[in-house]
Amino acid sequence: MTAIVSRRALLAAGAAGHALGGARLRAAHAAAPDRGVYLGGALTPDGVWRYSGVDADGCLVLDVPLPGRAHGCALRPDGREIAITARRPDRFVVIADRRTGAIRRTLRPPPGHHVYGHAAYRVDGARLYVTENAYDAEEPGVMAVYDATEGYRRMATWPTGGIGPHEVRLMPDGAGLAIANGGLRTHPDTGRAVLNLGSMDASLALMDPADGRLLDQARLPARWRLNSIRHIAATPDGRVVAVSQWQGGPSERPPLVAVWRPGGALVPLSAPPEVQARMRNYCGSVCVDVAGRMAAASAPRGGLITLWDLDAEAFAGAVEVPDGCGVAPDGTPGGFILTSGAGGVWRHGRDGTAPLPGEAATARRWDNHLTRMKA
Repeated sequence: MTAIVSRRALLAAGAAGHALGGARLRAAHAAAPDRGVYLGGALTPDGVWRYSGVDADGCLVLDVPLPGRAHGCALRPDGREIAITARRPDRFVVIADRRTGAIRRTLRPPPGHHVYGHAAYRVDGARLYVTENAYDAEEPGVMAVYDATEGYRRMATWPTGGIGPHEVRLMPDGAGLAIANGGLRTHPDTGRAVLNLGSMDASLALMDPADGRLLDQARLPARWRLNSIRHIAATPDGRVVAVSQWQGGPSERPPLVAVWRPGGALVPLSAPPEVQARMRNYCGSVCVDVAGRMAAASAPRGGLITLWDLDAEAFAGAVEVPDGCGVAPDGTPGGFILTSGAGGVWRHGRDGTAPLPGEAATARRWDNHLTRMKA
């Protein structure tokens, strides 16, 4: 694991400095132990997809069996349940017991729909919102609404204001759902082929969770029209951090990270040229630290987790993680947990980077997303 590049020095950190940083980090967390559990899709050594939770030592504390490969999850605010969504274009949402991992029910969308891999609960936990592709409809981008107080009865379907709604996040004030409309029209008959590149229109939308009204919407500048906005995170003060996957030429270097305060413009952020090239035009996940001042955005194709100063709206550094994609806040200012599709989980903080030693952390191949919940 190597910390690389900052605004002032674009050089790899030496191994000795890293060892010292890791030792400091372990000492700091021994003094103030992390009480979090980190949840993500994982491939076990015997080739089975699970949704697994590890503690701060990398030990397995939760393991949910799945009908297929999953993507993201949402935590019900009352602490009872986790909603685990399938990877597109699959068609399941597993509702699991948050403590035991037992499956309570499996939701299936109606014919002509598949899920996009993300969901969010209303602030009181009474509603579950799931992004879907109504792939034969004129307006295919929809939000499915489930009544979690009545056995997860499907109660409504709302247009999201765009095509390809991917990640949805409840805003910190509970008054809005932020939605990343990726802009890509796809159909199960043609796999992941993009069917509308010439008219692609990605956006961020803000939806009223009470009735589905669009409260606000923002787009990147026209020159970056082929940036598919896919994943988002929200800060405590109401900003949205968005990351994209470029659909244009591979030699182009579009900004892949942007910040939006609803009511204002979507502001693209760029890394130094060397880092921008390493990101390979693809971000896989994003999260914000507990203080709301730093973001971690993964670039798995380039083996990088990039770090961003949200107050300065500027690149702040990067950490090398092979096939690193999952990111979650670790409960400390500037601290993150990072996972690898090649296997392994790391804690990164101001004093360095250190692996979580437990067998579950090291033996499993971790998928796209990571979510922190309180133990």
